[in-house]
Amino acid sequence: MFTPIESALGAVLLQQASTTLLFNNGCVLGASGQLRGILTSPTSKNVAFIAGMALSVFATKSIFPTLIPNYEVPKHDWNDSLWIIGLGILTGYGTKNCNGCTSGHMLCGVSRLSARSLVATLTFVVAAYTTHHFQLTPSATAKASANCPAGVECYTPVYPSSDFVINVALAISATVASLHLLPSLVLSVTKNSEVAGLASRLLVGFTFGLGLLVSGFADPVKVLSFFSVSFGPLDISGWDPSLGFVGIFAIIPNIVWWNVACAKPPSPECSVPPKYNRRYELPTTALSSITLRFMIGAALFGVAWGASGACPGPAILRALAQPTWGLLWMGGFLMGSLLPL
Repeated sequence: MFTPIESALGAVLLQQASTTLLFNNGCVLGASGQLRGILTSPTSKNVAFIAGMALSVFATKSIFPTLIPNYEVPKHDWNDSLWIIGLGILTGYGTKNCNGCTSGHMLCGVSRLSARSLVATLTFVVAAYTTHHFQLTPSATAKASANCPAGVECYTPVYPSSDFVINVALAISATVASLHLLPSLVLSVTKNSEVAGLASRLLVGFTFGLGLLVSGFADPVKVLSFFSVSFGPLDISGWDPSLGFVGIFAIIPNIVWWNVACAKPPSPECSVPPKYNRRYELPTTALSSITLRFMIGAALFGVAWGASGACPGPAILRALAQPTWGLLWMGGFLMGSLLPL
């Protein structure tokens, strides 16, 4: 069902996480890069970020358990196991070759007005929609319709209780306050910008994970419902527009803040460095960097996303909640990341 309140609140957290990592640490928030890094060459930086995401799962499960998605339990058979591994391979290989996923390209790249990220985003969104539309995933229709009661259009808005909204808003306020205040406190105590930078990454990971859970982006069924629009004939009864709020409350504010309101738009050549790094470490935005491999990678990632409803950020959260699924998917992601082609 359409959850405008939760999706808007979660999108605010995603906006805060991506903006803070950019201006504190000088880099974009790319979940696939963080995951690939911790699997192939772990560093204190990616460990801190993933640890923050893990903490968000445990905190949410303790305080707001209804925000944890009701994941489908994997079947203990070869078909299901190979399917999950295959999705991981496509995601790992695709994101490696297109240099990003929904967070790095859509949330951050589009916010930077990167033509390269806009092309990647359009490619994997179209591929995801097409894949879901032709139902390449087993029981895709049943999975998407599980998001809505029988006989009720998925675009029908539902609203949480006022008590729930107040409690979530208080938790979000505390999270955002900690995100902005604690790294500065760590710096004042330790006098070490690297330690403060790690604290920033830990809190960004926590905020990002919480944003995915609150917004519904972590729920594969909800993601698949976002793709459930048929044009032949037009049918939007299964469409849940909730994830569109990520664009309204995360990407649009980022575009304004990063490119209009900010006196010095972040770039590698910026004379004003980020708080806890010597310079901005940002990927290119040029169209000239797009290759055939880049386009194929974006398309393959889109196929996996449309088939499963899971991209790297939400997959990290699901792996923590469902270790068996996580072991299979992460194994596939690692294999795809290591393919030499």
